Amino acid sequence: MDLQGTDIQIDALKLSKVHKNPVPEHYSRIINAVDHDGFRLAETYAWRSHYGEFGSNFRARSDGQRVQILNNPSRWNQPHSLNGVSIRKAIQITNQQAALVGLPQFDGESTVQLLHVCADVELGSKQKAQAYIDHLKTIKAPRLKPGSTYPTTVNFGDGSETKRIKAYIKSEAVRTQNTHTDEKEIAELERRGVVRLEVEYRYKSLKALNWRKLSNLTQAKLVKQFKKDTAFMTKEYEMKDLDEIPKKYIGTLSMYLMGIDPREKMHRNTFNAHRNALKKYGYDISVMSVERLKPKTRTLVLKVAEWPEGYNKPKHLKAV
Repeated sequence: MDLQGTDIQIDALKLSKVHKNPVPEHYSRIINAVDHDGFRLAETYAWRSHYGEFGSNFRARSDGQRVQILNNPSRWNQPHSLNGVSIRKAIQITNQQAALVGLPQFDGESTVQLLHVCADVELGSKQKAQAYIDHLKTIKAPRLKPGSTYPTTVNFGDGSETKRIKAYIKSEAVRTQNTHTDEKEIAELERRGVVRLEVEYRYKSLKALNWRKLSNLTQAKLVKQFKKDTAFMTKEYEMKDLDEIPKKYIGTLSMYLMGIDPREKMHRNTFNAHRNALKKYGYDISVMSVERLKPKTRTLVLKVAEWPEGYNKPKHLKAV
């Protein structure tokens, strides 16, 4: 699988800029921290949320000097974040959002505080996508501790100050995140077995890569580093055909593979039903072997997910 510049997109971006001259204040409320005697220790300008089309949003705040915006530029005014945007487009969208709420633009001297970079890959079916996620749960990421896992998601590096890497089945994320994607599009994601690979670059990695300064970020650099960080996830591997066999037939097949004749353990009608079902996967459980059999395997291949031209074409920006 060879990722190109257009295959990498920005899934989250947090920018900050300190201005020498006063700029408009922008916040939802001011939170004061006080000691036990009631003396103020610090004050925090809380984020103010702004909403666009399809439930998209971004957050902004300004204390009159420091301006910050946190967003998902690929999701802004779109029903989903498929076929997202490059870093250049992400900066343009962020500056458009700043202008919408009366805040100054972010320039090359601005500070990158958080960056999520991702790419979508497809495996050919929902079952293969699940087999791929299950496989990732069994391997380790270089220099990252194992993270949390869920049925359709695996994380590496939870709590790390450098980066966190994750993979998840995109159709399930779209379905549960209350986006405006219809069931036909979700069904298409399932049919193609689309999995999202995502790297969250945090403070230490941004500093080590010299990416804290916005002008140092280029699409070419992102692609090169993303490919390096996800290399352990994008290797082909052999999956057992058991991964695609319905659960109710696994017990029967397991007996067969261990050399136990299933006919001795089940009713004839049940045996025939299981035999006919398993034949579709290349197993004839009516033919016993004197040697212990091994499950059939096939190579699971990842390829870059491709979307039609204009599939997620940015629309007119607006916020409320």
